[in-house]
Amino acid sequence: MKKLSPRLQALLQQYGVTLRQPDERHDEPASAKVRNKTSAQEATPLVRAEVTPIPVKPVDPLVIVRDTVMTVRDSDLRDFLQAVVSEPEIRQVLTTPGKGQDYCQRYAIEYLRRAAGLASFWCVQGRLEREVIYTATLVRGLHGVLAPCVVGGASVEDVVFTIVRPALHRLDDCAPHLSGLLRLSLGWGNADEIDDSYIPAQQQTIRLALQRAGLLKDLGLPVNRPLPN
Repeated sequence: MKKLSPRLQALLQQYGVTLRQPDERHDEPASAKVRNKTSAQEATPLVRAEVTPIPVKPVDPLVIVRDTVMTVRDSDLRDFLQAVVSEPEIRQVLTTPGKGQDYCQRYAIEYLRRAAGLASFWCVQGRLEREVIYTATLVRGLHGVLAPCVVGGASVEDVVFTIVRPALHRLDDCAPHLSGLLRLSLGWGNADEIDDSYIPAQQQTIRLALQRAGLLKDLGLPVNRPLPN
């Protein structure tokens, strides 16, 4: 601060005005302020919270199978589907993890459930028709997951029909209309019962749903990629 003249000092004393020395901190250059702030931050210890990893609960494929069946509201179709997935051969392939998916392990039932959900969503008919196509997609998808297990000269179509036939006959007795629609959607009906639009459209929806869910075009094993969400 510059020294004041004697006259100015006399005037200040006359009026009782006291001048203070300027605060040195306000005169610091900007670079010095940045350095001081950085030093203060470095001197303050950082408190890091310990993150506890959340344990990942393994997926139970039997729970997925149960939920897939319980999605069907119609009791006759639900009983049919429950009987099919309860067959030992079917349950084994549905609960076996897919191969070639090191970074994302999936079970066959997950692919089939997604395919059935897509087919039901795309169906523009009523609730019962949507549940029929849901059930038909699950059964049609069994051809792909069972194909590697079929040996010899047996046809996978014949193997699936042999496994499903007892439950299908019970459905014939309990709900013949639903059983007829299911047979036609699976290609197991009589040729003279197939119309020119409805049944072919249902069958095409089933094929597209199985492909979109990650199955090969020939309804073979799942493609080696994660299941879409």
